[in-house]
Amino acid sequence: MKINAPKIYEKMSLRERAQLVFKCLYTQDEKTMDAIRSTVDRKHYTAYDIEYSQSLEGLYDAAIIWGFIYHQVTSQFCAYLYLWDQEDRNEEEMSESSISILDGFGLSRMKLQVLFYLLDELAEQHGFDKKTVLSIAEISDSQEDEYPKNFDIKEIYEPKIVRFYDETKLLLMGYINLYETRKQG
Repeated sequence: MKINAPKIYEKMSLRERAQLVFKCLYTQDEKTMDAIRSTVDRKHYTAYDIEYSQSLEGLYDAAIIWGFIYHQVTSQFCAYLYLWDQEDRNEEEMSESSISILDGFGLSRMKLQVLFYLLDELAEQHGFDKKTVLSIAEISDSQEDEYPKNFDIKEIYEPKIVRFYDETKLLLMGYINLYETRKQG
């Protein structure tokens, strides 16, 4: 069944159409998704174009992975809060375990900041829609407001945080660029 889709969709690249359908997942706009899909050539009458399909699959998988990492780091953050609450602390002198707990707490908080920084960066550079990612990860939009907006990864010199940023970005970029990755591999 052919749907009367606006001509603007046909002028968009397959990747841009996949990004727009990805964004529609958040709004659950089935009509727009169907309209966009109707402009994508089907190969062998069984599937959407491979570039479109793998682009959408990569965006979706990256969102799931971002959410998984977010929830993992949040669990660590909460564990350190719990440990801090259970710790016998002397007001005069902090024990080694108290210092270790505070270090872990600080690292977890910075990792959460890095995740939101990375989400902004990927949204700007690769059409990785933030609201859709937060929705897929089942995270309230207000969670993002808990982290400073003036955070800049270039000002961070903690090796564990820089490594976390680099590894997470590399992982997510592999999924966001799934079509290009598979084509080259």
